[in-house]
Amino acid sequence: MKREFLDEMRLEYDRRGSASDSLAKKIGNLTTVSVIMIAAITAIYGHLSIVEQKWQFLPLISVGILGVTTLLCVRSNGKEVQRTVFLGKKMTKESRVRDDVVESWTEAPQDVFYMTLINEYVLCLEKAERVIEKKSSSLTKSIVCFFVGCITFPVFMVLELWI
Repeated sequence: MKREFLDEMRLEYDRRGSASDSLAKKIGNLTTVSVIMIAAITAIYGHLSIVEQKWQFLPLISVGILGVTTLLCVRSNGKEVQRTVFLGKKMTKESRVRDDVVESWTEAPQDVFYMTLINEYVLCLEKAERVIEKKSSSLTKSIVCFFVGCITFPVFMVLELWI
């Protein structure tokens, strides 16, 4: 029974890793699109000579909001550190494998081995869940900023042309 439970935990850990990778791809795509939009708005705005001096700053607000989107994306993609089951400081010391730790895993009775491994997976899943929650929250904020930045530019351009 412990073996099956451990297999399910391993699958869940893999699912969380896939979810985190998927969020990272979405964040990367949003970063790329927001930078392209910044360049496009800057190019369009730079070629318009009909803009009055008193309203010139308005499209720059859109560029600023899209810049915030880019910064949020970069910040959220930095939340990638996840706990792993075996690797890390527990198994190594000064870039060498700790034989005593490896031996404690390989020589442990089967019940102790499974329980220790299950506990490690529980901690890994908890950490992975926190990383996914932070990435999701940051991605949501980035998407909102992106749409606000994209919508404000045409609105500001219409305001400049009509007022």
